[in-house]
Amino acid sequence: MEIVGQIVIGVIIAAATAYAALMRFYDEKWWEKKLHYFLTQTDAAYLLHRSIKYWNDKGQYLSDEKLHPEFIMLSVPEEANLKNQFICSLAELDKFSYMGSLLTSEQSAKIIKRFQISYRGVAERLVANDKDKDALASALGFSLTLLNELVAEAKEELKIKNGKRLAFFEHFKG
Repeated sequence: MEIVGQIVIGVIIAAATAYAALMRFYDEKWWEKKLHYFLTQTDAAYLLHRSIKYWNDKGQYLSDEKLHPEFIMLSVPEEANLKNQFICSLAELDKFSYMGSLLTSEQSAKIIKRFQISYRGVAERLVANDKDKDALASALGFSLTLLNELVAEAKEELKIKNGKRLAFFEHFKG
């Protein structure tokens, strides 16, 4: 009878260990998926910001070369590629504004929606006049805020500090 009890205890311990290992594996895979989506999201925000920064810097450079002596003018095909990246980034961010709460976090979807609302008014001015310096400066500020807030949200949601994922017990520290 004593052997049966030991076998039962051994089976229970083995099942609990297997369950804990599977749950950890599931958590790791889920974390990796969220990381992928956050990287996609922040990459789109970065490409958007880089495009707006280029157009803003180009406008300043063309008005006074002394403002940006380090500015490098892109060729026509490179500018077309930059514009295409800009459009694709807006589309990617639009997708995350709808699906962000499922793929990343509710807060990241709110950050993107707030950017879209702010940017919408500026975009109308830029369509009317793509050299509107005030509109470009506003767009640059909105895109930088978007990028910074998405990076901060990703670090918070993924529990990353100083480029490293926090250990399990560090999650509970203040």
